[in-house]
Amino acid sequence: MTTKERIAYQISLGKLSMPRINNLESKFGSTVYKEIEAMFEAMFHTYLKKGAHIKPNVEPAHTVAMPYWAKRIKNPKAHNLALKVLSKNNWIVVSTRPGNNWSSAYLNEAKLLEYVTREVLDNVRMHNKFFDYKLSNTVSVSSTKVTQNGNKLDSGLIRNGFMKTGNTEFAFNTNQINENFEDVLKEINKGIEKMIVKYPQIATDHANYRELGTEILQYLSIEDATYTSGERASDFRGRNIAGMLSRIGNPIGFKVMRSMLVIPEQYRNIATDKGLRNKHLFIAELCGFKVGTTFQKVAFGIKCYTQRTMTHCFVENLWLENTYEDIDNYYNNVGTYKWKFAIEIDVSASVLAVIGLLLNHKPFMERCNVLPGILGDAWGHEIITNRPQCKTIMRKIYGSQMTAAAMWTEMDIEFTQQEVEAFDYDVEFGEFAVANRLKDFIIDNSVMKPSMSVRVGSETVKFNCNKFHIVGDKTTVYDLYDSYNDSIRRIHNTSTVKVPDLKSFKRVGPTTLVHGLDSQCADNTADAVINQYNWCLDIHDAFILCAEAADYAREIYSYGRTPNEPSLKFINDNRTSILCNFFTDMGIGASKVAEFKREVLAFVEPLTEKLVINPLVLK
Repeated sequence: MTTKERIAYQISLGKLSMPRINNLESKFGSTVYKEIEAMFEAMFHTYLKKGAHIKPNVEPAHTVAMPYWAKRIKNPKAHNLALKVLSKNNWIVVSTRPGNNWSSAYLNEAKLLEYVTREVLDNVRMHNKFFDYKLSNTVSVSSTKVTQNGNKLDSGLIRNGFMKTGNTEFAFNTNQINENFEDVLKEINKGIEKMIVKYPQIATDHANYRELGTEILQYLSIEDATYTSGERASDFRGRNIAGMLSRIGNPIGFKVMRSMLVIPEQYRNIATDKGLRNKHLFIAELCGFKVGTTFQKVAFGIKCYTQRTMTHCFVENLWLENTYEDIDNYYNNVGTYKWKFAIEIDVSASVLAVIGLLLNHKPFMERCNVLPGILGDAWGHEIITNRPQCKTIMRKIYGSQMTAAAMWTEMDIEFTQQEVEAFDYDVEFGEFAVANRLKDFIIDNSVMKPSMSVRVGSETVKFNCNKFHIVGDKTTVYDLYDSYNDSIRRIHNTSTVKVPDLKSFKRVGPTTLVHGLDSQCADNTADAVINQYNWCLDIHDAFILCAEAADYAREIYSYGRTPNEPSLKFINDNRTSILCNFFTDMGIGASKVAEFKREVLAFVEPLTEKLVINPLVLK
């Protein structure tokens, strides 16, 4: 194989090695040489990922930063010699700009085209992107891994349920994908379409996400393929971060794919009247049932099934089609049929439900269907009728300082002054004021440290400050080669010196408490459901499962398998110790008890009877 053939072969595999630079390794050592090779490979991988188009700021899309590599290589002479040799041979272009105090380099696409055709190069880039973003069937073995500030750590938070959902195999209704391919593709490509409007040059790149979405959807339409969520991690609160979240077409990030989920045959459960009832409840939810008794909701679901009701939402209609088909097959094969398609159940406004249980605040428990009675919409509002608009109250409860108008403008939601005033009133004085007061108490009184260990329920959560103050600058001088001048040019690269911003870090408190408890309940429920029914996927406080498993999931989520397991009942029963431990570890001392009673508990409308949880708390 000639040198040209070898390079062409490497390019076709997407694994191009740096051309050998004579005498560089012998003069500067293998450690330095390997770092220089890594720099070249980084340029190639950046090219494969981003292509060679020019960004709106006239900067090539696939540059890598030379100050970073200068610090990493730690040998200016070797670094510049390599840059010069590679540049002289047209492999790379280095732009060192003293006026901007910056230096970057990128792979020269024209050089690659000396070895392979444009078609081959585009196919290589598409192939690499395809394997980066397609779903797969991989094993999840981690239950304690956590992601903090971009680093993977061992958190000590046990999440066996989430680990098991990472191994849950799922498939898609491939017939439905093929029959609705263009409409499904539109849903898949919504995000990239918005990007193309903003940056039209992306569309000129053959290996762009628009075409990648087509390739991946075609792949997902293949019969008999199964996938898993893969290796999981969590944030410091323990919430599940599935390994498939970065994959195109994953059923967590793409609701359209969730609607076409298929339970693989080996995991299906025999269909019974119990499951049928849950199917009817799910139909009612999809078709817009908001307020009424459980009996009325079931009856509404039966009516919708009988009339083959559809909605104005394409995605919901896909799920309805599958649900109707499942029920038809149940009636045709009573006693032997196994449910093929999943349903989804979730908590109404889990943030309010958890706070209601922690404070024993009856109105929140009623609003979120924690208590038996009339089923309602937790985000229903007389004035703010747009649910996504009303749900932004969550942001305020978690510590956001944005105004209602700013949040809604950011979300492209039209609003009136009356809606702004209603929102502000309810957060400060009305229905949501208790949650807002708890948030203010935690944020105002916490004494933060750069690293914290905080008890949340039955766990100890460890996390580090992720907010920083800029307290100064650090300037480093780099002498780096420049292709355009064929010379070494000096830049003064300034990086900021940061220290933890402990004041802003206070806002982590409310989410640590609420999501920590929420994730414990969800993990325990997922673990129990998979043990009992073999199949479950989770999305924070929602569960995608077989209709036969829904009642069991609700029972475990509400009461646990034992009284000492995480559950809604556990939170309420142990609310005093949970809050005391959390406040203590957040630096809120006993001297603040009177303030807590005055500013928060005084506004609580307590549940005075024994807590009995609504069987449909997961609606």
